[in-house]
Amino acid sequence: MLSGLMSVIRISLESGQEEEPKEETQPDEEKTEETGQEEEDDMSAVYQETAQNIQYAVADGSLKKLSTYIEFPLTIKGLDVSVASAKEFQSLDASTIFTAKWVDSVVAYDTGKIKNSTKTITMGNGSNYLVCKIKNNSVLITELSIEGVTEEPTATPLEE
Repeated sequence: MLSGLMSVIRISLESGQEEEPKEETQPDEEKTEETGQEEEDDMSAVYQETAQNIQYAVADGSLKKLSTYIEFPLTIKGLDVSVASAKEFQSLDASTIFTAKWVDSVVAYDTGKIKNSTKTITMGNGSNYLVCKIKNNSVLITELSIEGVTEEPTATPLEE
């Protein structure tokens, strides 16, 4: 059987026929059909990984890392701030953006919920969240909402 196969290969090479590329094309097409579901699963894994990277940037308190996932211009609700670029975003006071409540709320989101059909992801709850949209197979932050920082009333000495 092996010698017969070798003879066929030798004859094909000697005759210079270009039938082999056609044979290669057909199995590839079949693979595409068979792996269609796998490709979809791969995209949800990509979306989940990107969302996790956003959570890591938030947990790290890194304006620079977070800015790589933002679609500008961006309005930050609760702070009434609008930024037009990554450079402008990075110049903000990190402590104003990365409040404990906001970070906890965003980082607590379960990225395992993200599927291929997901179009919008809201990480967080209440007035502490960020919204991502999936556009052209990329996850982009389109909205931030940070509960306004309320100042603690200062104690005034009692007059006697």
